[in-house]
Amino acid sequence: MSNLETYLNTLTTLRGVTVPETSYYAVLQTLLNDVGAGLRPRVQAVIHPKDTGAGIPDLGLYDDNQPADQKPARGIVEAKPVSDDLLKIAVSEQVARYVAHYGQALVTNYYQFALVTRNAQTGQPMIEERYDIAPNANAFWEAAKYPRTLAQKHETALREYLMRVMRRNAPLSTPQDVAWILASYAREARARIEAGGSDLAALNTIRGQLEASIGVRFEDETAEDFFRSTLVQTLFYGLFSA
Repeated sequence: MSNLETYLNTLTTLRGVTVPETSYYAVLQTLLNDVGAGLRPRVQAVIHPKDTGAGIPDLGLYDDNQPADQKPARGIVEAKPVSDDLLKIAVSEQVARYVAHYGQALVTNYYQFALVTRNAQTGQPMIEERYDIAPNANAFWEAAKYPRTLAQKHETALREYLMRVMRRNAPLSTPQDVAWILASYAREARARIEAGGSDLAALNTIRGQLEASIGVRFEDETAEDFFRSTLVQTLFYGLFSA
């Protein structure tokens, strides 16, 4: 059983019998720690890290190289119940305070995830990249009745997304760092294409994320062809980088 399948199984089991927000912290921590174990330095999620000046986050993301008394180097996680609206959480005053202090916040309602960072020009919070397992809570719970099927669809793409979130605060100091980012997008794109079959609309999320990351837009038909060409090149580049 994959870690994502276990995560989905546990959420379904706990539904309706526990407090919907705090009871899910441990299962989210387990999912994040599994992803973080694949990074160097390793990244670990800690529930309710100590207050370093902006309140107590739900989880903090620490890397193995930092002293124990520092604030989490890879940002924090703000988790709300499955029924909550992700965008409302992301633009809340609480998240803005966390972003100002920690540099970034991963906001989630356990089936949708949004990375909130600071706009380089204005300094204001902005959603940089997001990932949705389902479009809404009802659709999520319905799909979660078949956790293995849902996990197989999202396992690779969600893992790549979460790994990029955990690396977001780390400096890109070598060409290998840049190659890793490109390869990560390539792996997510391939996973989305495989999950979506022949539906190329599955690439829309990847395109939006790439546009936000490198500051360009693919808007007309020629640019669409260029985007697909770039994505193919990135796939090959990622294979060789790996």
